[in-house]
Amino acid sequence: VQLNELVGMVLDNFPPELDQRIIINLNDAPEEIFVDSVQMTQVLKNLLENAVKYSPADSEIELECMPAPDGKLLIQIKDRGRGLSIYELQ
Repeated sequence: VQLNELVGMVLDNFPPELDQRIIINLNDAPEEIFVDSVQMTQVLKNLLENAVKYSPADSEIELECMPAPDGKLLIQIKDRGRGLSIYELQ
């Protein structure tokens, strides 16, 4: 699947006011990736929904894709939410 098309499918799930908060950074990521596009779209949608839900309404959320040192693709979603303490994770 084309990475930019996959990201576009994910963003289509969000209304324009939320879509404006999501910053896309594809860096030097490959144009084509070999994934199940339906499952990967759902995973990214879930992660972005969580970031939107738990970060301040006026903050940006970043979806960043870049080559990993081992030749794989690294996808990061960064938000400005408060996060979880080590105690909340246990």
